[in-house]
Amino acid sequence: MRRSLISALALSILFFGTVFSSALAQSSPNGIPEPSKPMDKKIEDTANEVTKAVIERVKTILDEKLDEIREGTRQSRIPLKNRIREKQNLIQKQPRDAAAYFELGKLFDLDQDGANTIINIQKAEELFAEQNNVKGVAESRRLLRESFQKYGFKPEDFQVESR
Repeated sequence: MRRSLISALALSILFFGTVFSSALAQSSPNGIPEPSKPMDKKIEDTANEVTKAVIERVKTILDEKLDEIREGTRQSRIPLKNRIREKQNLIQKQPRDAAAYFELGKLFDLDQDGANTIINIQKAEELFAEQNNVKGVAESRRLLRESFQKYGFKPEDFQVESR
């Protein structure tokens, strides 16, 4: 999403630059802008303001993206197995924490452990449903669909039959 936004902003800069340059060039017979004309000065000032605003917005977006990358790098420094163990310890202390199960499922997915991914996401979905957390249920179901497809499992593979 951010990449497309940055691309759109870059295209906007190019577009506005082309439009304003074209308008300036058309205003003089030899193609060289004549800044002495008041209209040309207004167009140039507007072009400069728009360009500055777009550049500032692009800088802000890039700074935010850099912060996200830095945070992700910090998290990746903690070995995945340790992060899984920490989340399992949290669940032992708070067994009704749907978000913890969801995060544990995502960690197992990073570890390419399909069965544990699905088991934990199913538990998260169940707890989110009990808490009437519609967004949590929807996110859990989306991740379950992706996980079943990714790991080649079927929902019935995880149904426990009672006898």
